[in-house]
Amino acid sequence: MSMSLLALAAVLAATLAVFSFLENGGGGAEFSEQPFLFSGAANEEGTEAESENLAPDGESGSGANEASDGRGISSLSEARKDVGEIESSSPFSEVIVEGCGGGEVRLSGIEARLFELHNEERGARDISSLCVREELVESSRIHSEDMIEHDYFAHETPEDVDAFERMERAGYTLDDGYSSIKTGENLAWRTQSGPEPELSDAELVVEGWLESEGHRRNLLDPEFREVGIGAATGEYKDYEQPATMYTVNFGVRE
Repeated sequence: MSMSLLALAAVLAATLAVFSFLENGGGGAEFSEQPFLFSGAANEEGTEAESENLAPDGESGSGANEASDGRGISSLSEARKDVGEIESSSPFSEVIVEGCGGGEVRLSGIEARLFELHNEERGARDISSLCVREELVESSRIHSEDMIEHDYFAHETPEDVDAFERMERAGYTLDDGYSSIKTGENLAWRTQSGPEPELSDAELVVEGWLESEGHRRNLLDPEFREVGIGAATGEYKDYEQPATMYTVNFGVRE
């Protein structure tokens, strides 16, 4: 057995209780953390919140899933997006998309491809499209970069900061008169043969999420209207190949 397979077996054995494993056919690996549910709504005293850890969904898949659920959310008007020529972009080239409130949001090629795939899957099921929210892009990128830098894969940082708090720190809050909020998070990571991920890696990541009940629920949730995607590539743990972390933050506020 090669050293890479031995290393992979060791990681799988050490994380089996928390993560599910999917062979991706390209020499890398994808892991899935158990889903997490958070709900919160504003009241006169501030924000109430409760969290519930859900059991793993038992399906192989890529990514980790976290959702937060607010009450009294109504549908928002669908925003239009122009993702440009994503297919011909390199994974780290800059793609400009229209943000939720107008204006421009800059994504990398791989981030833009993931965004496009999310809306393709939703559109195929007559689910309203997502628009890109800059605060959610910021929270997603910071988390992907932090996981690469500090060698971990989880919704909570080593300092015990969870996904909801990370989004709040990026400015996605109940300020400005909102009374309820719903957020979700999917995570994935993959090793790769070169210094950059391939745009086709985005399709494999989304396929993995769709095969997992909890992650699919976030991706196709008709209540979500806003999204931020962040990807970061670098050395991860003791893997010889570079890895890319993917974080997707979903949200809606009313």
